[in-house]
Amino acid sequence: MSSVPEAASYTADMESEQIFRVTVRARFGQLSPATKVSLVAALDDHDVTRSAFTREGTLTYDAHIGAFGLRYEIRLPADQPEEMAGQAPRREAESFLSVMGFPHGELRVSTTAMASMWHSSGA
Repeated sequence: MSSVPEAASYTADMESEQIFRVTVRARFGQLSPATKVSLVAALDDHDVTRSAFTREGTLTYDAHIGAFGLRYEIRLPADQPEEMAGQAPRREAESFLSVMGFPHGELRVSTTAMASMWHSSGA
């Protein structure tokens, strides 16, 4: 079977949607001793060097338990402005942090359009 239709489909998908990597960062607030113990116990599962950008979000932090990041992969229709990419992850992060009972400082959101990465690398 020829791979040309697959390649054509992939190109069409890239033209119809934008892919963003969004990071929501903040500092942890005053954590309870039990929460700190829990975070330390799960540290290996949240190491930034082994984490991915996912639709659901991936929590990352280090052994200092001072700051954290939540990593999201967001796909938007090609006609949506880039500013939209950070809105849903911010809401999701706020919800996640509330449900988990993690006090935190002000959330900062950064977005990277993956197309800009591919173009700048010559891909």
